[in-house]
Amino acid sequence: MVAAILRRKSSYALPVAALALCLLFWMLGENTPIGLTIFRLLPYAVKLPLYAEYVLPAFSLAMALLAGFGAHQLLS
Repeated sequence: MVAAILRRKSSYALPVAALALCLLFWMLGENTPIGLTIFRLLPYAVKLPLYAEYVLPAFSLAMALLAGFGAHQLLS
């Protein structure tokens, strides 16, 4: 994963890494200072349907993509 970000030949590695980082903060929610600040700023109607469990498949997909990019970099 780190190899995909640092030595990126693929133009998709950096946006997928940024997406994975955003999804990570969303999943951690109120347990991080950034997530707590964002959560406090959201209106109640938006806070209500935010569940961390629904983000896990997207985060897993982003991590799998980054692992694939890294494996491609190491093997080529």
